[in-house]
Amino acid sequence: MINEVKVFNPKGELTSIINAQELHQAKYEEIAKSVSKTSWGKSADKHLFTCPICKIEVEGRLNQATCGSPKCIQNRAYSKKSPKAFRIFKCAECKIIIKTRHHNKKICGADKCFIAFRRRR
Repeated sequence: MINEVKVFNPKGELTSIINAQELHQAKYEEIAKSVSKTSWGKSADKHLFTCPICKIEVEGRLNQATCGSPKCIQNRAYSKKSPKAFRIFKCAECKIIIKTRHHNKKICGADKCFIAFRRRR
């Protein structure tokens, strides 16, 4: 809580005492009024939509994607981040095709490929 702000002159003498709580409240109300005029500050209109994951009809915002249940949120986040859980690549040393979950793996992991790849770097 902000109480008082004491204002001193360069000589160190007290010139005035300001009630900072009133100033803060006035500034807060001014900002709150300006925010409510913008589109993102207004409350959203509710409408009915069908959740694409669990197929139930719920009331929500215009740009809402799921119903909001933890299962639907998790499934949507997982499908957006990693549409497939693996990546197929060709080993840089022995040229065999490998399926992996690592995003930057370059070799198959065999000892001979690992040693050859490290020597080359």
